[in-house]
Amino acid sequence: MTTIIKRELFSYFATMTGWVFLGLFVLTSAVYFLLINVLGLLPDYNVTLHNKTLMFMILIPALTMRFFAGEVRQSTDRLLFTLPISPAEIILGKFFGGVLLFLSALGITVIFPVILSFYGTLPVAQIAGTFIGFAFVGCSFIAVGLLISSLSNSQIISAIVTFCALLFLFLVDMYAGLMATSLRGLSVMSRFDNFARGILNISDIVYYITFSIALVLITVVVAEARRSRG
Repeated sequence: MTTIIKRELFSYFATMTGWVFLGLFVLTSAVYFLLINVLGLLPDYNVTLHNKTLMFMILIPALTMRFFAGEVRQSTDRLLFTLPISPAEIILGKFFGGVLLFLSALGITVIFPVILSFYGTLPVAQIAGTFIGFAFVGCSFIAVGLLISSLSNSQIISAIVTFCALLFLFLVDMYAGLMATSLRGLSVMSRFDNFARGILNISDIVYYITFSIALVLITVVVAEARRSRG
């Protein structure tokens, strides 16, 4: 699995994918910081963090669309599944490779609240909680993109479907009451609110971990089927 993780990270930075993802993530974070905290004269960085969740719908599909669809485009998918490692190791390697890139981008943006701290006292617990919540949400969204990429041979289709799936998860909170209360259990974002308030709820953490594991396991099943088909 370590080999696949290294392969994924190398492929990100051997091409423009990793650099573009990091650049756009940090750039959009800087724009939010500038507009809300600097020009808007708002000392609460947590507001900036909360507004940044929407950019996940664009950046995560761009990151995950290449997981398997990219292998097909480069004609390396057959080679990948003939390696002497299990599909589970391949899936986990790709997942953790994407997660490490995402966490690296998220880690860089810590510089913005640090800058803000020089000009006043910040609610450290809330900001730390929001960053932790971001990490869990990002991992969950990457798991969604991983599954969708494994079902498609087209990077464009994979990105579009992942975008739609993430949009659905964003909208579940708004329309759950109109459709079915049980849909609220699918909402990834409603559980993020506790983190944004600086509350680390065990049930929320378990939910995110379970959500990611479930999608990764489904992806393993899809990969097994792909491998059996040759």
